[in-house]
Amino acid sequence: MVRGLPQLGKNKDVSKGCALGKPTRGKFPKNEAWRAKHPLQLVHTNICGPMQIESFSKSSYFITFIDDCTRMIWVYFISRKDDAFNYFKEFKLFVEK
Repeated sequence: MVRGLPQLGKNKDVSKGCALGKPTRGKFPKNEAWRAKHPLQLVHTNICGPMQIESFSKSSYFITFIDDCTRMIWVYFISRKDDAFNYFKEFKLFVEK
């Protein structure tokens, strides 16, 4: 697609160090993904933001907690990223009740 570039051949003389330094990744095993068997056994979390437009409560971020077993989602709106741990503690107290 580009004119003027030289045609490069394959280099079959790869040193052992280069071959070991660039290992290939094996395939992911199919149908072996681990899933939680009980509610709250595994919880995924993510923080998103800062958003360009603040919410009515002046929050620029939100944090989500997703239960792997039930796929239930909790969303907390936060104004600063460093509030995330406090909201995690609040979430933990809420779901343990």
